Amino acid sequence: MGALKIQEDGIRVEGRTQFDKPVTFSHLSTARDEALTIDSFRGIHIQARNSSEQVTARMSLTADGKAQAICNRFEVFDNDNRLLFFADSKEIGFKLENLRILESPTRSVSVDAAQDIELLTSAGEVRLNSLLDITISSKQGEIRLESGNIYIDGQPRSSGRGTPQLQLCVCHNGRLFVATQFADCRADRNICE
Repeated sequence: MGALKIQEDGIRVEGRTQFDKPVTFSHLSTARDEALTIDSFRGIHIQARNSSEQVTARMSLTADGKAQAICNRFEVFDNDNRLLFFADSKEIGFKLENLRILESPTRSVSVDAAQDIELLTSAGEVRLNSLLDITISSKQGEIRLESGNIYIDGQPRSSGRGTPQLQLCVCHNGRLFVATQFADCRADRNICE
């Protein structure tokens, strides 16, 4: 143990100190120009208790390289005390002006969920850009495009020669169906239900 001084406001230890048994204190600090170093060969565990002496939050740095936080809610703030990130048992949230997540410059990115996946924006656009194909498929449900204006740009123009093609028709409820080349775009009840 380094030099030990007992003062009116506490105990001051100068130099490196090793504790072999648990030590209890309410405040731990260093001189203004020094950093506080806590070193352990088996890990560092910090826990907080409430007034009933129940452990309410724990943080651990383990010897195998893990950093763990066990608590009801985990929060990260910036230097201006603005909330940037939070996580609890119900949700994970980011409160940022610009968020970049799930980026892989050379490999694929996969987002899987047992139920719903939502992409929402209260202002601005949502863009899907791809070098190759974009495939949208639904195994059991429907694919809906709900907008007052739907554009399909960049389609090739036909000269009128070649094999006959089909027509793309729209029901009154917005459902799309295909008709033969010269037929009227009329559908029976089963198609436009």
